[in-house]
Parts: sequence; C-alpha cells; structure tokens
Amino acid sequence: DGGGDTSGGAEAGGGGLVLPKTGFVSIARECSDWRAASLPPLTAEALRERHAERRPQVRVFRALWDAGCYLSCGLKFGGDFLAYTDDPMRCHAAAVVTVLPAPP
Repeated sequence: DGGGDTSGGAEAGGGGLVLPKTGFVSIARECSDWRAASLPPLTAEALRERHAERRPQVRVFRALWDAGCYLSCGLKFGGDFLAYTDDPMRCHAAAVVTVLPAPP
C-alpha cells in the first residue's frame, strides 16, 4: 500500500490508538456507545428489589458475623460461605455454609 504503516492496524477514535485489523475496532465503538447510554439511578431500593432472592443469604451472613465468625465466599467448595472461627489467614474454615430455601 506504500503508506509506511507497518502495524497492520486500524485507528480507533482519533486519539492515535492503533488496533489490529480484527474485532477490536467494533469493540472500541461499542464501549463508547455504552458510555453514552443513559442508565437508571442505582438506589438502595432498586438493589433490594433486584436481589430479593438473596435475602436469606444476607440474614445468615449477618447472624454468623454477629456471632463472631469471619466469612468468605464458599462457591469454590459448593456452599454460600466459608465460616472461620479466627482470622482466615491463620486457620482453616470451620464450616462450609449452604443456605437452603425455606420449606413451602
């Protein structure tokens, strides 16, 4: 092509960013579209409504925390939480906690 550009890329935006001739250009355009999109305000009530199904986990987390347990994510071990009796950096988890749904 004789242009002297050996990067094989396409310029995105006007900021001098050179991207490979792949899907990256369309991704860059889509990201700028996301930034321009208007989003509804994020409120505590909206979070409560969206995550209503997680309320039992929140209650169990709070009860264990108030009882003095240290807690971390238990997904790696098939549960909701890992409960520790002491600092998790100093001991193993005492229990894998799984929160079951309330009976009908």
